[in-house]
Amino acid sequence: MAGVAIDIPQARTASPGFFHVYNALTAIAIATLLGVDSDTAVQGLQTFRPAFGRGEILTRQVGDKRVNYRLLLVKNPASFSLSLELLRHIPALKLILAINDNTADGKDVSWLWDSELERLNQATLDWLLCTGIRAKDMRVRLKYALDNPPPSPIPTVESIRKAIELSFDQALDGDTVFVMPTYTAMLEFRKLMGKTLDLV
Repeated sequence: MAGVAIDIPQARTASPGFFHVYNALTAIAIATLLGVDSDTAVQGLQTFRPAFGRGEILTRQVGDKRVNYRLLLVKNPASFSLSLELLRHIPALKLILAINDNTADGKDVSWLWDSELERLNQATLDWLLCTGIRAKDMRVRLKYALDNPPPSPIPTVESIRKAIELSFDQALDGDTVFVMPTYTAMLEFRKLMGKTLDLV
């Protein structure tokens, strides 16, 4: 099949970030090579919903107030930097950085210094919050990354439960809060939001 030209139809994907465009193109190309017609391939792509920290949206509602949380898992400098590039284009960005150093995350968090947190200088930040076991390390990294840091210290709470409460109180009804967690921070966040490990 080398050298075969494939006509890629126009389609949209629910997964956020330009880097997911490559995944979508690959999926359609493979479907086409397997004999799946383009309408079916596009329909499958458009009905796909991000899951398990890869852009999924979790919702918390208390009374009439509803706040969405979009999870963008970060595992290394590459994933962190690409997600930060996406956030540069979000107006009035509300952001939680949730950093743990459990075994599944990696005990060494020096990779935070290799991640391009400086990209937040091009974002329109409404507010941000640091949480997780290494929340203070994340705040120190931001101190050096932000050209114009907030006039008051960045809220920093190790308890992810407390971070959810604080963010919900600060957000307005209908807001979307972006959450960039490491692996075990994501698991805890999902559990606290009533979402457990997907088995599909």
